[in-house]
Amino acid sequence: MKRFYIWSLLIICLLVLLGVGMAQFPKIKIKIPKKIPGLNKILKSKPPLTTSIANAVTEVPFLDDFDPETAWPMTSLQRTTEGGFILEYQGNFMFECQSYCLRAGTYAPGEGRGGRGYLYAPLKGPQADIVSNLLKKSYLHPEIPQKDIQVLLWAVISRTKIKKMSPEIRYTAAKLLTPKEIFRINGGALGLIPRKFINKAFENLPSSVRRVMEAEARLRTMLTKTQASYEELERIAVLNGEPPHEEGDREVPLGRWSFHPDGYFIRYFPRGYKRMLIELYYPEPVQIKMDKLGRIIFIADQKGNRLETVYNDTIETLVIPGETSLKGYSIRSLRLVMENSGSKKNEKKRQREWKKAGWTFLGVPTGGGKISSTPNRFSDSKDRYQWALDHKMELNNLYQGLKKLGRLDAGHRLNSNQMDEIMALGHYAIALQKAIGNHNSELKDWRVNPVELVKIAWQSTVAKYLSTCQGTPVFNPADDPVPGQAGSQIGGDSGRESDEGKTCDQKYETCMGEAHAKLTLCLDKCYEKYGDEAKEKGCDLNGLINCLRKAMTNDATIKCIWTYCKTETAPGKLPGMLIPCLADCVKEYSKNKSQCFYDHVNCND
Repeated sequence: MKRFYIWSLLIICLLVLLGVGMAQFPKIKIKIPKKIPGLNKILKSKPPLTTSIANAVTEVPFLDDFDPETAWPMTSLQRTTEGGFILEYQGNFMFECQSYCLRAGTYAPGEGRGGRGYLYAPLKGPQADIVSNLLKKSYLHPEIPQKDIQVLLWAVISRTKIKKMSPEIRYTAAKLLTPKEIFRINGGALGLIPRKFINKAFENLPSSVRRVMEAEARLRTMLTKTQASYEELERIAVLNGEPPHEEGDREVPLGRWSFHPDGYFIRYFPRGYKRMLIELYYPEPVQIKMDKLGRIIFIADQKGNRLETVYNDTIETLVIPGETSLKGYSIRSLRLVMENSGSKKNEKKRQREWKKAGWTFLGVPTGGGKISSTPNRFSDSKDRYQWALDHKMELNNLYQGLKKLGRLDAGHRLNSNQMDEIMALGHYAIALQKAIGNHNSELKDWRVNPVELVKIAWQSTVAKYLSTCQGTPVFNPADDPVPGQAGSQIGGDSGRESDEGKTCDQKYETCMGEAHAKLTLCLDKCYEKYGDEAKEKGCDLNGLINCLRKAMTNDATIKCIWTYCKTETAPGKLPGMLIPCLADCVKEYSKNKSQCFYDHVNCND
């Protein structure tokens, strides 16, 4: 016992001496092992998602000023079981969806229309199909909170083992992922890198890559080792502020349109990272007529608007040296006409005319032209020539982009006649912008202005020649947008409507309900006043009235009359005053309905 006591004293004294001695020396540096756990696997494997601005290959700068004033709620369309929208009729549509962060450690997009632009690009990467399926399935499970879906997505993109996560997230995964998908995620999951090694591990990586990898590493730790709140995860995954410029960034204006291979145009307006307003324009059929030289002389839409052009052939044609297929023609007059759908006899059609309306190019440039001086009539030909070259390149880039996406058959070609037609519409749109650009305020009460009508014709023609869709297209929001800047978030759009979007749609439904009620009352009054005469003429009044409730244009109105009133008499005279009376009802209904569309756009803005 005494010996034990002596040895204890000696040990205590020794420890004290060592403590004092160690304090006199610098701290011993910890050696970081050359092979950091999990690092080799991280650096050698592809990230789950590789989508970037390089995959956005169908942007359309030509449409930067195409901004329709009215839009249908996309939710008025029929939907597939996965939340896709069936585009059963043409027009402009809006949908504000719940969206998600798909790239951790990057900057959230700006709110509203004040931020930078996003473009259409299909998801790419080893787990792209899993992420896409997850976003689609979220539509089927409105009971799952948006935050739970976001946490699961952060787990997927950070390569976290699902089986090591909380019971709540495993429950969400079981609903939104198949067993095979969960097995794939667990198989590609990464180990945890000790926090003290992270800075050393990533110090030589580019700043943007380092931010993402550090964020993913921290997410893996917090998702498996701690009971982190959503706000704590969000602070790691979503950065605030302006992302720094990086190599490969592309300047994308907010609201730039992209062409979707299925034959429609689409653009995006982010509201932070949790909401995305999607606008989709499915081109309406437009009638186009050209003269024997291939010049546009007539464009008409289905709403009764048409644009007529007369050229001045007394003025010598502009010829560009080195460009045998490109010529400039003087325009004598432009006339915009809107058919009147009222009942007054001898009422003139509404029209607006511009005399000496500038000039337009015709043809596809080769790039070999030389312009030294031109007559005053064609004074801006040098700028127009450069625009023509740029527009040709834009069309070629669009065509090549569709090939890169693998959506065009090997034998598909944009032939010279098709290129001539699209370029003619482009030239013509620029000519109109130059001729009447300062007169748009005079057209604010019209259904469409001339330039917009031409750009609709341009989109309709491009879709006709480049769409790869057979039959009725279906738009699924899970085709995700990408930002022009590498440091910004990739948006994960879903088929789930945001709460704000639902509010706007409810206001639209209320507005349309009031418009329908007014139409019904108006039609009933016509029926009471002229119904007996109609029966004598053999009209199916119920069918006629139901048809007219849906009619938006003169052509549609006349088609209703011919279908439900079997007669050889001119529709405008049959039967008595009934048809003009009903036509007035439809005209007022069209006006009220357009106001609902207009209000819907303003609500979303």
